[in-house]
Amino acid sequence: MNFRRGLALLVFLGIAMSHATPYQDAQTAYRKQEYQKAVNLLTQQLKQNPSNQDVRILLAFSYYQLSKYDLALDALKGVDLKDPDAAYAKALILGRTGKPDEARVLLQNALKAYPGRQDLAQELKKYPAVISEKDLPPYKRPAQLRLPYTLNAKGFQTASGKSIEVKGVNFGVALPGKFPSEFPEKSYYQQWIKLVGDMNGNVIRAYTILPPSFYEALLEYNTAHKDRPIYLIHGVWTELPENDDYQGAFEEQFYREATHVINVLHGRAAIQPVPGHASGLYTSDVSPYLLGIIIGREWEPFSVMGFNERAPNFTSYQGTYLKAENVLPMEAWLARIMDRIIKYQVDTYNQQTPIAFTNWPTLDPMTHITETTRDEENAIRRKLGEQFEKPLVNEFNNDEVGLDALKIEATTAFKAGQFASYHAYPYYPDFMNLDAGYSAHPVSNYQGYLEELKRHYGNMPILISEIGVPSSRSVAHFQNQGYTHGGHSEAEQARIDVELFKQIKDTGLAGGILFALLDEWFKRNWLYMDFELPADHNPRWLNIMDAEQNYGVIAAEDAREVPLCAAPPKNAVTLDNQLGLKALATSTYLHFWLPTTTATTFQLDTHPDGGYEYQVNINPTGITEVKVNAAYAPFIEVQDGSYRTLIFNRTARPKQGAEYVPIVSQPNRLRFSRDEKLYPRKLDFPGILKPGDESKGRDATRDYCASEKYTHVRLPWTLINVTDPSSRFVLDLTRDEGYLQVPGIRMNWKGKVYNLTWDTWENPPFKLRVKPVFDALKNFWAKP
Repeated sequence: MNFRRGLALLVFLGIAMSHATPYQDAQTAYRKQEYQKAVNLLTQQLKQNPSNQDVRILLAFSYYQLSKYDLALDALKGVDLKDPDAAYAKALILGRTGKPDEARVLLQNALKAYPGRQDLAQELKKYPAVISEKDLPPYKRPAQLRLPYTLNAKGFQTASGKSIEVKGVNFGVALPGKFPSEFPEKSYYQQWIKLVGDMNGNVIRAYTILPPSFYEALLEYNTAHKDRPIYLIHGVWTELPENDDYQGAFEEQFYREATHVINVLHGRAAIQPVPGHASGLYTSDVSPYLLGIIIGREWEPFSVMGFNERAPNFTSYQGTYLKAENVLPMEAWLARIMDRIIKYQVDTYNQQTPIAFTNWPTLDPMTHITETTRDEENAIRRKLGEQFEKPLVNEFNNDEVGLDALKIEATTAFKAGQFASYHAYPYYPDFMNLDAGYSAHPVSNYQGYLEELKRHYGNMPILISEIGVPSSRSVAHFQNQGYTHGGHSEAEQARIDVELFKQIKDTGLAGGILFALLDEWFKRNWLYMDFELPADHNPRWLNIMDAEQNYGVIAAEDAREVPLCAAPPKNAVTLDNQLGLKALATSTYLHFWLPTTTATTFQLDTHPDGGYEYQVNINPTGITEVKVNAAYAPFIEVQDGSYRTLIFNRTARPKQGAEYVPIVSQPNRLRFSRDEKLYPRKLDFPGILKPGDESKGRDATRDYCASEKYTHVRLPWTLINVTDPSSRFVLDLTRDEGYLQVPGIRMNWKGKVYNLTWDTWENPPFKLRVKPVFDALKNFWAKP
């Protein structure tokens, strides 16, 4: 938690240095997140001075962090709640113990006395006053059906018949240090909506209900830009149902969420606070700009299969606006829930909106010969003579079942129309790169896939509702034309995103929506998620190795970050004053400035065991590489039947005397096609460091720079098994939690040992920066 007593020297908790040393020790323990140690020290001090208010406040915060709320309240007995820190502490405790009204009053009073306390203001937002539909203005349902937008064979059109090519941006809005349910201020929405307009975009997609301020900002923008409004495509989000049961209680909950979405869009919603969800009074009617509704998520194939098996007789549906005959149970359910949503909007607001359900290539209605299921692949391998007890494949069956929007038909009563919505990226599933027909396409495998999708759907418009590549350091999946899942400079990201949108346009689809607005730190990718521990600390740091965190038009960076080849900043730590060796720890990298420009080697000790776990060999004229203690390698090679494969090292812990080995990952696994053709695996070598200079543009794939005076090396935290730099946690999979806290890192360079540590943090300092993809798409979208 942030406190306002104190010196900048103590990042999270600084109180005047006139206190006794034991109190300073407690401060330090709290700052290091050693909360029980802080409790022990403070309890001893209270025995000597029971009325010390500063000690009691810090003790309350320490108990709060340990979730010992009763003891936290006891610690505050006798403390003057006019003190803003005391009020903050008690409000936190009241909020977590089911007393939001009391917490709200306490924070309101504290803010009156201390209006500049942003921490109090942020906490107060979690406890809004009770609202009800009585607070909404009177409303009269229009007598005539409204159809602001309908569909034609290519895409969307206005009521007057003017075509709208979708040029959109998906709005994920979690800032650094925040989860998706911790929403930003209205000013951010205003800036971001303007950014979409400035880049010649015309659509924003919201996955779920955002705070009222977003809809206010969108309405304000469109009121001021009537000739070039930004349309809205809105989602109805859901998690998967328990036991794959989409009917009954799950369906009713999903339907209620959909009615909330409809009410929000028409400016007539009073949503009570629920943890993890937006709430408030929604009075901004953005329905005149509502281009489409997309329900659901990327449905996992195992869940679709589970429901199909659970409800085998649910194979048709006849509704007021949609119908389906001889379909899979999941398709029948989708027809029913969409029909209910359409009916609610018509009955309540007499408006219809084009609608779709979320789909992705994993569930497309085509069959792909190169994409076997697990059972099919295992049968082929045994047929070819392999022997293995348990296959090591851990992946969805990406061509086991499909969902086909064509099987759901509109009745004559539904005028707005249904479209197909696909999250379709060029690099996954593997059939995108392996199917011969796609590989033979003169432009790209991706356009070959899009064209087959277009042939299947015929006159039903197709919207690619997620598309893009990330500017991350590492590759999570390879693609034939280089449209890989990560491993791109920001300039390459911009170029590829334009190429993908051009291929969508050339295929004659309804348009595309770029993923995403913002680099979101909380996200996790399959390849590196096991190295991001604890998961609830993800928002505190940017894993530049993780593709999922680096898709944005807007880069979200640590405010302390410096470009590669920059001089050491003033806040860099001097490790050797005589030599000029410097270092810097940010939310993204561990930087070193070595006072040499020739080949050199240094070692890093990150874990209490194993000596120096990492060897960094820098050779500007040869191979520069980070190697790791073999027992501490993130992935290890094992035998899988007749073949070798890499798996996550689930016992990773350094071993004294183990050799240094290269760091290797396996983005694409070995696989067999249904006609028994073998496709070899593809390896990546993230331990290889590449030279570069970011003076002319950011490039996360570059790692070191040899200038006239020094060599600047930056190491992503995941590359050296730091699972959370904000807490100084390092990987140790022999422990139940998977990590341990260390005091810092030792460096051995030229026979001298240097100790490096850094302050921990909860709220990372950050800055936002527009990437080159903004200008690239701005220019492309300006074309007719």
